[in-house]
Amino acid sequence: MSSVPENIRWHETSSDDSLAEGVATKILDLARDSIRATGAFSLVLTGGTSVAPVYERLGAMNSEWNSWRVFWGDERCVGPCHEHRNSKLAFDAWLGKTSIPPSQIHTIDGELGPTQAAFKYSRTLDAVGNFDLVLLSLGEDGHVASLFPGQSLGFNPKDPPAVRSRAPFNMNITHRVTLSSWRLSKTRRMYILARGTRKRHAIDSWRAGCDLPVAYMSAVEGLDVWC
Repeated sequence: MSSVPENIRWHETSSDDSLAEGVATKILDLARDSIRATGAFSLVLTGGTSVAPVYERLGAMNSEWNSWRVFWGDERCVGPCHEHRNSKLAFDAWLGKTSIPPSQIHTIDGELGPTQAAFKYSRTLDAVGNFDLVLLSLGEDGHVASLFPGQSLGFNPKDPPAVRSRAPFNMNITHRVTLSSWRLSKTRRMYILARGTRKRHAIDSWRAGCDLPVAYMSAVEGLDVWC
């Protein structure tokens, strides 16, 4: 049964620029605090147009990059250089400009196909504890990562950490790999981006208690939703 989390914080911004700047700054603040406390910062990335300006801001900022551990919440089953590859977006706008060791950047090998890529990434995540931050982008239909309405969301911890998924046929690249909802929720904090007025219906439906994939997300210290 889905619900609206009690520990959710809503942030409404006046422009795309202020949203990107605010989220990027908060990510770096959380990274600094985590590195001071534990010596590392683990972050799960997302794809889509909403997050691209955030990555561009991060690409112009500084951090203790050698202490970062980077993962992805989902990936399209295309080659590493494909224009719709989530990891390519992050590398082009941000990661390629940092000194994060390649061994600490854990991409999903979508080119292997959904079944093999999901199995391989599940094995990668078996050795990983709670994330420090999961970054997600809210779709117009209420999906996050590649967890779509009407499909299994993987909220049972017995489900694999990463599973195969199929996007609606009207979207780019239907074959996907995604983290299960329980694995995405195994995190200290979660930031959900809802950029643009077309996301308003999904937000209103979520707040009204509708059964949407985003409603199954949670985090130890709560969710921050940036509109």
